Amino acid sequence: MTAPPTQSRTLRCGLIGANIGRSRFSAGLETLCDLAGIRLDFTAIDTAGKPAFDLAGTVAALRAEGWDGVAITHPWKSAAADLIGREISIAPDTEGGRNRARPGGRGRARSGPSARTGSQETATRLGAVNTRIFTPDGIACANTDCSGFIAAWRHFFGDSPPGSVAMAGAGGVARALAPALAELGATEITVWDTDPARARALAALVGPACRAIPADRAPEAIATADGLVNATACGMAGYPASAFALPLPNRPAWAFDAVYTPVNTRFLSAARAAGARTLTGFDLFQHMALASFRALTGIAPDPVFALPRLSALRPKEEYDNA
Repeated sequence: MTAPPTQSRTLRCGLIGANIGRSRFSAGLETLCDLAGIRLDFTAIDTAGKPAFDLAGTVAALRAEGWDGVAITHPWKSAAADLIGREISIAPDTEGGRNRARPGGRGRARSGPSARTGSQETATRLGAVNTRIFTPDGIACANTDCSGFIAAWRHFFGDSPPGSVAMAGAGGVARALAPALAELGATEITVWDTDPARARALAALVGPACRAIPADRAPEAIATADGLVNATACGMAGYPASAFALPLPNRPAWAFDAVYTPVNTRFLSAARAAGARTLTGFDLFQHMALASFRALTGIAPDPVFALPRLSALRPKEEYDNA
């Protein structure tokens, strides 16, 4: 293997979210930085148990400290989108970062429309943001969950369409997944949430392909869907149980769980037992990491080299929730 170039740049960033102690995001960025010959200075900001956490103030302080950007996860993605327009914003080219990196290692810098991965326009429309990018001119944003899911789907399922989809949850990650599923050709996306208004808002956002139903009608949608999606925190470390009644009452063609710590949630294990093909939250994580690195640095990693390295970060534990 060719040795990476001498590290002459530092990517300074972090992650904001609750119960992120088992997140692989920093390790993913470190892997990609190693491939590109960049140093990583990463700080995790865990908001669990901090009900008064000030997202806007924290983002502003990080930019003032000279960070290149910050990733944002549950439960702050929707709140991060609400900040748009209240900050100094710029139209991003999604190359991101305070200093444009010259390509090095196994990746290359890009510019122009083809470099827009989860762009600010997309993130604004989705109402969910998972990446804030700081530059001398302002703050840009991106939703790399949306582009990451599309890339993961095509990597594992090729051109197969999703068919009809039943999705539990209408929060931040759902605002990325539902439009991605629509773009992939889903014939119908049925969504429910503990907050019915949030499900209705998501359906309005996506358009005719998506409809909101009351949670008590979810069993009907699950019984006839081609694919099942968990877009809730259920199954995540710190959030036990399943968003779907188990064992599953039908045999879906496929299932996806946005949770990746642990990777093998009870929901996905039940889906496999029912004969479904599965896409894991870790599969999404790998492709999201590629898109996030590109947004923060301006370097597009080569998936041929990057994905095998990222796959080594797969959590070893099986499901450990009740």
